[in-house]
Amino acid sequence: MVSALLPPFIKDRLACGDKFYIYTPSGNSALLFAKENGINSITHLSEIDNVDTIWLGMKPQQLLDVSTVINALNLDCTKTATYVSLLAGVSSATISESFLSSKVIRVMPNTPSKVGFGVSAIWSTPTVTNELLDSLEIGLSQTGKSFILNDESDIDTITPYSGSGPAYFFEIARHMSNDLSKRGFSPDVSKEVIALTMKGAAEMMLQSSESSQTLRDNVTSKGGVTFEALKVFEEKGLGIIIEEALKAAHKRTMELKGDKK
Repeated sequence: MVSALLPPFIKDRLACGDKFYIYTPSGNSALLFAKENGINSITHLSEIDNVDTIWLGMKPQQLLDVSTVINALNLDCTKTATYVSLLAGVSSATISESFLSSKVIRVMPNTPSKVGFGVSAIWSTPTVTNELLDSLEIGLSQTGKSFILNDESDIDTITPYSGSGPAYFFEIARHMSNDLSKRGFSPDVSKEVIALTMKGAAEMMLQSSESSQTLRDNVTSKGGVTFEALKVFEEKGLGIIIEEALKAAHKRTMELKGDKK
């Protein structure tokens, strides 16, 4: 997600004369990213001398290791920097405690950001400057649409929907395209047919003032082809399955956060 979200933000800030550095433990991905975006890569975090914004794009489980290394540098700038976190289930309080900074922006993006159709949920602590937030929004607007949230808890609420949501659609598409392939269509054509069908349906939802249920009903004639498929969905409890899946995803988000409720 860092490779999808950072370039537009970097481009906006580079025009203002800002400098950027990127670091990964392996160094390889950092070097490639830096080369593609005209910025500097570093081989060790000790090469940091002055920063005002630090993006956290690692796995949540790596937070302690990263904060330990950064705090060991004992730099004033890392304690006053704004931390932009892409970490699911990690609260602003945890980030503030880990890096000794009160300025935190939490962003929950999704993978379609890579093709310009992403959804990014944003929440920030009151100490974050409006200038930085505006710059972030401008950058993210090139990757899709951003939603500014009023409560931090909304970040955790939306994660199983927009953050994980693409995976659910990919899973449904996988089953549909595989079934179409079994009936004689090539895998490539099957994939394209299902992908375009989903894309068209999504665009209809965005352009129509009607509810998704009404749009569904508009496709369905009693006793027809669609009706029979939807009847099986209902008989097999598709709605219950989806509710249980989202419940499990939300539970995992809370576990990552350390909230067992």
